[in-house]
Amino acid sequence: MAKHRGSTEKLPRNIRRKGDGFELRMARKGYPAISRCFATLEEAKREKTRIEFHIVEGKAPPNIKAKKFTVSDAIDEYLKHHTNKEGEILLPKNKISDIGLVRTDLGSMKVLELNHKGLDLYMKRKLEEEVQPPKNKAQPKNFHPLYSGELKRKRSPATVRKYFYALKTVLVWHSTKQHSYDLPRNLFDEHKLPPAWKKERERRLEKGEEGNLLAACDKMRTKQDEWKLLIQLALETAMRAQELLFICWGDVNLKQRFINIPARIVKTRTSRQVPLSKKALGILKAQQTTKKSNDARVFWQWSGTNHLSHCFKRITKNAGCVDLRFHDLRHEAISRLFEKTSLTMMEIATMTGHSDLRTLKRYSHLRPQLLADKLEKPFIIGIL
Repeated sequence: MAKHRGSTEKLPRNIRRKGDGFELRMARKGYPAISRCFATLEEAKREKTRIEFHIVEGKAPPNIKAKKFTVSDAIDEYLKHHTNKEGEILLPKNKISDIGLVRTDLGSMKVLELNHKGLDLYMKRKLEEEVQPPKNKAQPKNFHPLYSGELKRKRSPATVRKYFYALKTVLVWHSTKQHSYDLPRNLFDEHKLPPAWKKERERRLEKGEEGNLLAACDKMRTKQDEWKLLIQLALETAMRAQELLFICWGDVNLKQRFINIPARIVKTRTSRQVPLSKKALGILKAQQTTKKSNDARVFWQWSGTNHLSHCFKRITKNAGCVDLRFHDLRHEAISRLFEKTSLTMMEIATMTGHSDLRTLKRYSHLRPQLLADKLEKPFIIGIL
């Protein structure tokens, strides 16, 4: 062992003092030579142990094999891992779309060439660039009366945030689950990410708006009844649009009155069970009459959340509901659980899938007049 300069401690083999830090230099037959510097001796020792372990296991040392991987390679392996025997990718379509855009922008780059600063610049560019309209909307003559896409617009902060997490999900999986290598230092750490919400939405259904929405469904060209069932189930269960569209009949237990939502279609990747009210049970039984033999999904009539959102705009326009989105129905449903049931916050969190109660509080926009009415009701304490 070499001696640590300035002390009696002997340095491990392959490690020497260099400036204010330590240098690890290793050369093994059949493997590329390695030379790396570390701030502390402990870091150098850990790296040496890790490399030796990989050599014993017959694997290339960390980051050596990874030099050839591109972002597109990582995406290909990630999608293949989530593809079933029939060739169907078992991921939500919006997530596949986000990953596809990341591939278009960064696919040709080597994974190990990515860096913290470059990722910040990428997000900044995506926030600033204008979104091009679809090719079929290039000419005003093709505009639908309800279409507003001719207006120049940019991506929302929440959308760019999704691109960041799409890239992180793929590369973290690829470097830890599929292979064994280190991503560039601090690649996904300490970023000032675009906010998930530009501002917290507090949109609730006003008096008469629910009836107007259901009435507006009759003006749709197709799926009039299915739209009504979907909207009502959203208000009964507080499920996200993605969850509603991708649950299958195998996830629904009509006898025991609950839906088992699989982790793969949940935003937080955590499965949960949603209890069904009598009204929700009736809605599902009505939807069951439209069951399709070659599609196991409950609401097979919609291809995905983008399709749903575009069509829902027509309904809100015809209903006269200003600035109402489909996700606002979840806000409304959770608020009703607070207002009209005796469920505790923890019970509601279990039903809605919120792991952080602070997040759940933003949904609980209780009507002030309802709270005032509760103050007038007598509170009776039982005597044991």
